[in-house]
Amino acid sequence: MPKGPWHHCWYCGEMTTEKSVCERCMRLYREYGINESHYQWLYERQGGACAICGEIHPAKGPGKLVVDHDHTRRGHAAIRGLLCQRCNQSLGVFGDAVEGIQKVLDYLRKPPPFDWWLD
Repeated sequence: MPKGPWHHCWYCGEMTTEKSVCERCMRLYREYGINESHYQWLYERQGGACAICGEIHPAKGPGKLVVDHDHTRRGHAAIRGLLCQRCNQSLGVFGDAVEGIQKVLDYLRKPPPFDWWLD
């Protein structure tokens, strides 16, 4: 645990050794242009559930929902919703490309015949 004077973050109230804003709130602002209250509003709007799989996750701490955003845009306008780590990483594998996701859906709906190995 870091040493030094402890302060309350101005946005979320968490204890931090930073002067005014904790690392999480700085990251929310720097990367998405939002603060903790915006995140909480998104979290409550989604009912604490991942926007893709629908599983309930905490707003803070391990397993929290993460901000999903359009990588081609900047700021709060790029935010699409909150996702669990698994769904967020799955989107990242396909580079947010609809075509790649469609190929996965096509494969799952109609996999190639499995009798090829019998020849």
